[in-house]
Amino acid sequence: MSGRPNDDAPSDAAGEHSASDTEPSRESSRDDGDDALAGPMGAVADGYRAVAAVSTTRIVLAITALALVSRLLALGVRPMHYDEGRVGYWILHYVDTGAFAYRHGIHGPLVQHVNRYLFPLVGANDFTARLPVAVVGGLLPAVTLLFREHLDRDELVALAVFLSFNSVLVYYSRFMRSDILLAGFMFATFGMLVRFYDTRDVRYLYGVAVLAGFGFATKENALVYALTWLGATGLLADQALFRPRRYRSGVDVLRARYAEYRERWRDLVPHYAGHTVAAVAVFLFVLVFMYADRGAGMAGITAPPAPPSEGSVGFWEALASPLGFPGYAYDTLAAATNEALQWSGRAGVGDSDFIDTYVSNIRVDLKVLGTNAPVLLLFALIGFAWERYGRAHSRNLILFAAYCGFVSILGYPLADDIGSAHWLHAHILVPLAIPAAVGVGRLYRWGRAARVDGDTVAAAAVALVLVLAGLQVALLTVDDAYLDTTSQENELVQFAQPEAEMRAATTAIETVAGTGGGADVLIYTDARYDGARPLVDGPDESNHAFALRPACQKGAWYNSIPLPWYLNTAGADVTCETDPGRLAGTATTGGPPLIVTLEADSSVPHSQLQQSYTGRTFDMFQHSHRLTFYLREDRVNEVPGWKTAGDEPSR
Repeated sequence: MSGRPNDDAPSDAAGEHSASDTEPSRESSRDDGDDALAGPMGAVADGYRAVAAVSTTRIVLAITALALVSRLLALGVRPMHYDEGRVGYWILHYVDTGAFAYRHGIHGPLVQHVNRYLFPLVGANDFTARLPVAVVGGLLPAVTLLFREHLDRDELVALAVFLSFNSVLVYYSRFMRSDILLAGFMFATFGMLVRFYDTRDVRYLYGVAVLAGFGFATKENALVYALTWLGATGLLADQALFRPRRYRSGVDVLRARYAEYRERWRDLVPHYAGHTVAAVAVFLFVLVFMYADRGAGMAGITAPPAPPSEGSVGFWEALASPLGFPGYAYDTLAAATNEALQWSGRAGVGDSDFIDTYVSNIRVDLKVLGTNAPVLLLFALIGFAWERYGRAHSRNLILFAAYCGFVSILGYPLADDIGSAHWLHAHILVPLAIPAAVGVGRLYRWGRAARVDGDTVAAAAVALVLVLAGLQVALLTVDDAYLDTTSQENELVQFAQPEAEMRAATTAIETVAGTGGGADVLIYTDARYDGARPLVDGPDESNHAFALRPACQKGAWYNSIPLPWYLNTAGADVTCETDPGRLAGTATTGGPPLIVTLEADSSVPHSQLQQSYTGRTFDMFQHSHRLTFYLREDRVNEVPGWKTAGDEPSR
């Protein structure tokens, strides 16, 4: 990694070139942010730099505080997405039974373990479910400070701003998925590696171990980060060895480095090798802790769930047996690896239409990125081009991050098996924020130089560009992440997101839970219903293998998500019905307070239900899976706005 932009460090094998072979130009002096000062004024300059360093840290921390507030503000307003509701349900099951087993369909276990302890402390609801992701997303700008040896003050501030207020990062920081967790932990891991390079302080190695362990415990594509870093390192090595400026050839670079370290290897290898082995052990321990079964493991999440006493040796029991723990750790990691590898084939690689799907995904991704992150992408291109071709002394940090980000634009469409997994864009935008910050810094310094030279027109033009860019980012972020969080017009809204008005239905569930004098909620689908996505099993449905509540839905349970999350957090007593005659009879004789039906199910006895219930219909899934909620008339006034919450079902 490079040092400060104008430092005089010698060239190294990673492609750095010394600034000492030429006198600094007027422009490069401005890059440092100070006019050249000599003699007694040197002490003043040193004092200014010390103050500037402190103020930069404070600015970044202030931006981080704003980012954290922006993630927490109205965090529980948007109804739970399908994926949020599904993972949330299994966390509730973990809390209730103590049973946990890793499955790639639910992704990494970190958020499940965190919320397993959070829910009993502060309650299970939409806000607390999303809280861990929001906190990590909000703290992401603070990672900027780990790169302080490689970025100028204006670049550090710009980087913190990009990580704080991009609409994609804000929207998915307010979403209980693991992508922001993964991006945050791996970005911090990379920052720790940079700090270790800068300081050679082994404490950063252990920081790498813990953060990388957290990253690999969030989602399976953590391995993609490792592969991307390896590829970017290869590009930097090739750049350093191909026609190096201060050596005759790349071979001479390697010889020089060998000569430099040959006399030091006896001291370096034992010192760093021991700490490296210990850091790897810490990394593996974190993974074992995260992926190990809890309670009865898989038997505890299948139907009927086994009690914890029937589980195999758990993590804590294995830890209490030091001689047996290595074998337990190996088995745990092997099982987790086998399960994670099943995720890798979900994008359809090898299918006959794979190329068409891949090209389509790239087009969609470019459109979404161009719509939701145009400023970041534009400045990333400017920053990369300037760093690569406009400077005599390119910094490896910027080139490395740019390589990682740009190749991810081509790589992540391979992992998108549904064509709308826009949460994957976080893994593109976080690394590209570094060259984008360089682009902003370059433009800012041009404007500052123009002001010093008295060119007010150029300085004003630069200021206008920066202000307009900031306004575009702010307005887009507010609209996408706060004002339009469920609409199809928002490209970040994935098709399995219920509409905002569905809040009336969740409020109704919370209101009637525990008050029905029996069943609080009745879920209905005609047993003869031949449409898509029934709510209750038809005659051809079989009981699902997992322990699902309400159990009466069996295999159709998945068709009602996120309802199981809301039904279970409210503690509602749920029953199911598949006969329209019995449903009509129940409704006219004081049935349960809330009845849930499919709008598309023609067997629903609307006329009978509307005699004693008020119905409202909401989009639940794919913006087309519409459910009608019938709330009993004597309970309608308990749910604010129910009579104006949606369209009255036709008779």
